[in-house]
Amino acid sequence: MNSHEETGRLTDREQARVTVGQCVDCLHARRLTSRKGSDFYRCQKAKQDDRLMDYPPLPVQSCPAFARDPAVVD
Repeated sequence: MNSHEETGRLTDREQARVTVGQCVDCLHARRLTSRKGSDFYRCQKAKQDDRLMDYPPLPVQSCPAFARDPAVVD
């Protein structure tokens, strides 16, 4: 049993999946933080695919270019 299961609280990554969506786990997404501390997610794949937005509105529930980042560990 994970610690979040014991406490009933979401981990930081789980909370990000709720507020940000697929971008949290996507190979093509880059998180950028503004000087004021706001986080934005930029889609690197948007440079080659006109269907995609550079800065999609969050949370992203479904994306045709989603590719799970192999470096992401649950």
